[in-house]
Amino acid sequence: MTLPAELSDDLHAEVTRLCAEGDDLAEAEQFDAALATYQQALDLLPEPVDHWDATFWLYTAIGDAHFLRGSYEDAWQSFNRAQLIGPLDNAFIHLRIGQCAFELSDMRRAGNGLMGAYALAGPEIFDGEDPKYLSYLSTIALDIDTSALPPSA
Repeated sequence: MTLPAELSDDLHAEVTRLCAEGDDLAEAEQFDAALATYQQALDLLPEPVDHWDATFWLYTAIGDAHFLRGSYEDAWQSFNRAQLIGPLDNAFIHLRIGQCAFELSDMRRAGNGLMGAYALAGPEIFDGEDPKYLSYLSTIALDIDTSALPPSA
């Protein structure tokens, strides 16, 4: 079976609409509803779902919703799935994988993910994030710019 290169316009529009709705729900910290909406969009994708670009951004959104609600194992699984099917040079994915691993006390993987994010995007990728992640990275790697960290971090 040969798959089309892109989703049909109607299906793409519906998946995009559901993603935007999920993003709005996540922004309002309604994570369960956001996750259900993202899953609804994922369920619309034809098999094999990993063929579609939308799958990458849906797993990224699902991972972020899990991360923001503190479900680090679920977030880690979603971000790793996204990384398997999407580009390997996505600094945000590396950041979240590192943060999830940190929260799960898997410090080797935390270091790998956080270093990947830093290498791809520099210290700015940590702007707005808990300073503990960049602070940890500075303890395991040389030449990490921690100038943006608060004095107590």
